[in-house]
Amino acid sequence: MELAELLRSVLMAAGIVAVLALTYLLCKASKTLDLMDVTLKETSTTLTEFREETLPLISKASVTIDAVNMELLRIDEIITSVENATKKVEHTSSSISGLVNAPVDAVTDFAGRVRSAIRGRRAEAQDARRIESALAREYDDSSFDEIETIE
Repeated sequence: MELAELLRSVLMAAGIVAVLALTYLLCKASKTLDLMDVTLKETSTTLTEFREETLPLISKASVTIDAVNMELLRIDEIITSVENATKKVEHTSSSISGLVNAPVDAVTDFAGRVRSAIRGRRAEAQDARRIESALAREYDDSSFDEIETIE
């Protein structure tokens, strides 16, 4: 029975080693779980602090964005008003331009007509002079012919 006792002793020693190894592993696992618990608590605390700090910032950002939108609407109204004023000034300017240019255009038209009339009379006078000189030449030539025939 020595073999049986030896086997029993080996089995007991293996059992004791297995229990010690299992105890060591459980202690390590316990430490790991404790570290994870601490890490989770720190993470939870950090996230809570982050949320407490960011929510007011988000609210302030929302208020700021609303204020910027209101200013943009005011600027849009101002631009619309300036645009309308510019259109009115343009219309007034073109009306005044028309009123000022109408007499100038009338004087220019009248001066053009006078110029045309003067040119027409000059042309008529030149034509009359040409006709007179042609008639005079013809008369002078014919009077010489008559004188020669009389002789």
